[in-house]
Amino acid sequence: MAHEVFASQGQMWKCTGCTGMWLDAAMMKLLTSADLEGPARDFIRSTRRPEVKSESAGYRQPARLANSAGGLTCPECEAQLTMSRTNKHQHGVDFYLDVCEAHGVWFDKDEAVFLLTALELKRLAAMMNRP
Repeated sequence: MAHEVFASQGQMWKCTGCTGMWLDAAMMKLLTSADLEGPARDFIRSTRRPEVKSESAGYRQPARLANSAGGLTCPECEAQLTMSRTNKHQHGVDFYLDVCEAHGVWFDKDEAVFLLTALELKRLAAMMNRP
């Protein structure tokens, strides 16, 4: 699992096998508030690998986060992650994320890229609609 620390921003991990991604709580807050800096945005975009299909084995079972029961666990506290659905009207996309409320969010392949792109497009549209 590739690991990146972005000074004063937070931490992200990227699974080199399934291209899923873990964002700690600080990074998730920055992502949704549009305060994510360039290198962190580039790291998220680097997960995009079109040759890996979402139906492939391991899509929902990244090796580092999966527990023996097959569920996903937080890499910090090892608590079972809970599924949470994004709000299409608020975030611009509609999919399920695996969340540890205390520590962060697991994104399956391409979900972080989709969310980042959708939020950027929403901000651009809002800027263009200002008088």
